[in-house]
This record gives sequence, C-alpha cells and structure tokens, in this order.
Amino acid sequence: MSDIRSMLIETANKIMKDLCTKELIQEAKKGVFPFTLWNALEEAGMTTVGVPEEAGGSGGDVGDAMNLLKVAGNFNAPIPLAETLLANWILAASGLPLLKGPLTILPVEKSDQISFQETTDGWVISGKAHYVPWARDVKEMVVFGHKSNGKLLVTSVSSSECQINHGESLAGEPRDIVILKDAFVPHDKVTIASNLTKDEIWDRGALTRIVLMAGGLERVLNLTIAYANVRSQFGKPI
Repeated sequence: MSDIRSMLIETANKIMKDLCTKELIQEAKKGVFPFTLWNALEEAGMTTVGVPEEAGGSGGDVGDAMNLLKVAGNFNAPIPLAETLLANWILAASGLPLLKGPLTILPVEKSDQISFQETTDGWVISGKAHYVPWARDVKEMVVFGHKSNGKLLVTSVSSSECQINHGESLAGEPRDIVILKDAFVPHDKVTIASNLTKDEIWDRGALTRIVLMAGGLERVLNLTIAYANVRSQFGKPI
C-alpha cells in the first residue's frame, strides 16, 4: 500500500460526506452537473491520482486510484471520476499533457472503431462511439485508435468537434453516442502510444467499473446491517 492511501481515503470520504448529498444526486438525475463536488475533488488533486508527479499527476499507484473510486461508488457520486482518472492515465502513459476538468474517453465499446488519417497539417479523426459516459458534460474527450500500420494513437478532441446524441444507462447516468466527422487535430496533440495497448485500456476500464460496484455493494451491505439492527419482528429484534 502506498504512503498516501489512508490520507486519500480519509479526505475523499470527508468530501463525499459533505457534498455528495441526496439533493445533489437528485439534481444530477435531472441533468445538472455537480460542479461543487467536482471542483472540490479536483482542487484536492483527486482527479489525477495514479499518475506520477513528474507527469503532472498527484502520484500514487493504481491501487490508490481504485480505492478512491471505491469511495465514489460507496457514495453513488454522479461524476465521471473513473473516466477522468482513466483519461489522465492514458495521456500520461502516452506522453501527452494532462487535462483539467471532467473528462471521458472513447471508444468504450470494443466493436467501435475510431480512424486516424494523417494529413500534411495534422490528423483527421472519424468514427462513431456508443455508450460514452458523460460525453455531454465534458469539454475534452481522450480518443484512441489505430493508424493504417496498426500502431495505437492517442489524442484529445474538444466536445465541440463532435456530434453528441444523448442516451442514458439503467441508472439514469449519461451514456451518449459520439460521432466524429473528420475532426482535425494538429500533429503535436497526437502521439503513438508505444507503451500502451488497447487491451490495457479495456482492462483498466473494466477494473474501474468493478471497484465502483464494490463500493456501491458495500454501502448496500452496511445499510442492510444497520436496518437489521433496529428492525423488530413479532416483538423481537431480527
């Protein structure tokens, strides 16, 4: 376990307890992005946990990032924290600068493909990605795909360059369709990710979901135990 983990978990719990209220979650379900909660986490350096300090991150390892997400899952935090941690990790691993604000990544479905076509002035990016988390609420999206020789490319694209069709998950969270129609990106914003593979991205993305669910299930367990401790049946505690 890293040196920062206990402090990280304690701070995250405090922020979530203070700001991730029932009212905030209800407003988020109506489409209001919870910037108060997001800004508090960003100011505390929690949106770059797991990214080395020399790359612009807050330090810590993948275990620290996953423990942070477990706290977020425990409080049902309606923010793209998992996507932002994943996006900044991809950028750092690819040698690109980190980005501020909430982020998302695409594609998130293995069947979706994003094409990169090199031109004299830069790159033209096209494709369609389904089920992209919080696409409507971010200003930048981290995009990865292959060039014709099979090498993995990574960049970021402004959401203003995309067509975003709204959708939602079973939990009512934003899961949008993002369409890129010949979006132009200059050369210096695109890199060959020689130290990264698509499978590594998929695997870490799956891990973030598992940890969020673990946090949510832990909350359900604790609420169930608390209820059972005060519930009586036929005049006796159950």
